[in-house]
Amino acid sequence: MTRRPADRLLLWYPSGWRDRYGDELRSLMEDMEPLSPRSRFDIVIGGLRERVHQVRRSRPPAERARTGLLLVLIAWALVLVAGPSLANLADGFTRALPPHTGSASVAAYAVVVAFGVVGGLAVLGGLAAAGPSLVRLLRAGGWAAIRRPVRRALVATVVGAAAFTGLVVVTHTSGPVQASTWSLATFCVVAALWVAVVACWTAAAGAAWRRMDLSPQLLRAESVFALVAAGSIVVMAVAAAVWWAVMAQEAPWFLQLSPVHPGGSVVNSQALATEVLLVLGAVVGVGGAGRAWRQARL
Repeated sequence: MTRRPADRLLLWYPSGWRDRYGDELRSLMEDMEPLSPRSRFDIVIGGLRERVHQVRRSRPPAERARTGLLLVLIAWALVLVAGPSLANLADGFTRALPPHTGSASVAAYAVVVAFGVVGGLAVLGGLAAAGPSLVRLLRAGGWAAIRRPVRRALVATVVGAAAFTGLVVVTHTSGPVQASTWSLATFCVVAALWVAVVACWTAAAGAAWRRMDLSPQLLRAESVFALVAAGSIVVMAVAAAVWWAVMAQEAPWFLQLSPVHPGGSVVNSQALATEVLLVLGAVVGVGGAGRAWRQARL
């Protein structure tokens, strides 16, 4: 094996790593001549992994904690999308339950609502704690850096509110058949607009968060709020899955896309998407909260 292919593979590794271990890896590649495609792939992956480790090591603990807290904010944005979807899916579910049943499904749904409130209060607490830092950022001229994402969020909010109001008016002034069609259209449009609004405000909050001056004490306080919020998402995801499973057993027709035709699947797209969002939010939230808690204590 010539030195040129070996040097080309070594470029996947950080320069500091090459200065320390490059000669050893080059000798190893020459001993393995000719290198198989699998060996080349493993060397490239090893280089990428070292670059990721270098980026992580080069960032101070405070910055890693800041990133972890931002992940929790993103996780809660997923909950803000999944929550209304679950509420729409569960609308009137108690009337669909057979007599003398439903205690488990009612309890599971109550847990979802309760921990949604707990997690929401934790997020609001974290935002309130960061309020003074946001004020300092704005006084120092930080508005110029976050002006565009905030404006996008405001435009998305106004457009979403106007579209929702218009669709509701059209639905209520239409006949029964047209109202049914408009009801489906309303849900689809409002869902898309709500996702856009949540995404825009999350991006605006993230833009401000990355530029705010955060003291070690504030990071530790924010990490506590993050742990509560992430734990709430985990409980919500489990409770929503329990509600789904119990409803599938006690009133399967309620979850079917066509209740008038019994025997359909209880795994409809809305229920599946809602649970996927909650599980994804739980994974991202726990990962971010754990990182923030570990780094904030350093």
